[in-house]
Amino acid sequence: QWSPRFPAVLSTTSMEGKVNIYALQDVGERNTSSEFGVTAQPTAGRVRHAPSWLQRPAGGSFGFGGSVASFTKVPAAVSQAATPGGPLPTPIPTFTPTSKLIVKRLETEHGLVVKSERLEEVIASNKFEEFCQDKVDASTNEDEKQTWGFLKVLFNKGGRRQILSYLGYDEDSTRAELAKFAATLPPLP
Repeated sequence: QWSPRFPAVLSTTSMEGKVNIYALQDVGERNTSSEFGVTAQPTAGRVRHAPSWLQRPAGGSFGFGGSVASFTKVPAAVSQAATPGGPLPTPIPTFTPTSKLIVKRLETEHGLVVKSERLEEVIASNKFEEFCQDKVDASTNEDEKQTWGFLKVLFNKGGRRQILSYLGYDEDSTRAELAKFAATLPPLP
């Protein structure tokens, strides 16, 4: 039966009333318990690393920025195994504990890579207004032009005052209307 608390531990029972507990990392018994109590036995053949059947022979992982890391075991030497009565010996690769790590950069969409590099340059140089103006000039429809134009205004140093004028409000006329409205209010007691 598998242990509900430790995923790599299992137990077996025998007809003699003994319970043996094993771990996937060990090649021998861990301990033996009987109906009268637990008696610990020294484990023979303790392994300091994972057995070869538990190790992954190869693998890979995707990383940030389009990079892919992969690893594989490196064959040490090729031994010849003679098959009795067979035609020719078959080469059998033997593996050493060394692995080969390969990191590659994949570019599936070159245009996207160019755009992201351009954006990284803009962020590094703090030239957001120029970037937004380039986007306004390259825009094909009016919605894109307005969006990039508004972002350009937000990146401007005096952006708060320019937001009103960009949205079509005049600061002086707004102040005059506010003063005219405030004059119509009754005085406070």
